[in-house]
Amino acid sequence: MGGPMGMGGPGGAIHGEFVTPDGSNGYRTVDMQVGQVMSVSSSSIMVKSADGFTKTYSVDQNTVVNAGRDGISNVKNGDTVGVNAVVTNGNAAARNIMDRTTLGQIGQHWNPKSTSTTTS
Repeated sequence: MGGPMGMGGPGGAIHGEFVTPDGSNGYRTVDMQVGQVMSVSSSSIMVKSADGFTKTYSVDQNTVVNAGRDGISNVKNGDTVGVNAVVTNGNAAARNIMDRTTLGQIGQHWNPKSTSTTTS
């Protein structure tokens, strides 16, 4: 999903940091990362990207978690996630977490059933 605020970044980026306008004539620092969940709780998530880069993000009431009905409690170690975070005074506060593993499993329920055809 391209763009620095999307879940994949420009050119398929797996992690990075961007400075964007904050809407109040100032700027904010935004982190994005795609990777595997190393640890997760109701207050934080640690993600490791394919190149070994690891970062911990805080999770709070402003974090939107796309991982099914139960939000952050649906996210499990080993899941593949995309994280967007706003960095303030060194703290990367997750603003969006997309659990690609869980959402992929949910999506499988909507796929048409395959039909087997044989030819003689």
